[in-house]
Amino acid sequence: MRLLALVFLICLWLPACSVADLSGCPQKDVGLVGQEDGVAGRAATLPRPDCMLGIADVQRYEDGRRDGLRRYCSAQRGYQLGLEGTAINTAVCSADFVKELERGHAVGASLRQHLSQRDQLLSQAQDIERIAADQAEDSPERLALLQQAADARFQARQHDNEVEALRGVVAVEKWR
Repeated sequence: MRLLALVFLICLWLPACSVADLSGCPQKDVGLVGQEDGVAGRAATLPRPDCMLGIADVQRYEDGRRDGLRRYCSAQRGYQLGLEGTAINTAVCSADFVKELERGHAVGASLRQHLSQRDQLLSQAQDIERIAADQAEDSPERLALLQQAADARFQARQHDNEVEALRGVVAVEKWR
């Protein structure tokens, strides 16, 4: 009985006897998990009730996340996300980097929009030209359709000019 009481007292004094809950902890390095959270623009996921980390592990997670956020909160990453049509999370970035992330995102989103509109207009022009080909050679219907196709191609060229201007920005900024 005395021995049991002594063991109990020792366990109260030694922090090693109080085991943290690690059941929900990731199997991979917490520094890598932090980096992945940061690069994805996610809020901190560790520590949490089912994954209580030691001080060294918390520091590794935070260092990894900080490194990931440096890459996420950049104009280049914003550009990539805008080009993909993915929303950005400015809440995870410090005020100094929010404008850069938003600037890159605006360029990427604009490029995506102009590419889509250009492609749509070119497709419309081809469809109209196919229909016009079935009309009589000098018929007013055919001429009207060919004019519609020409108008669509002209609008597509305007979007193409915007695409080239935006690609120039991307090249100057070296976001590729």
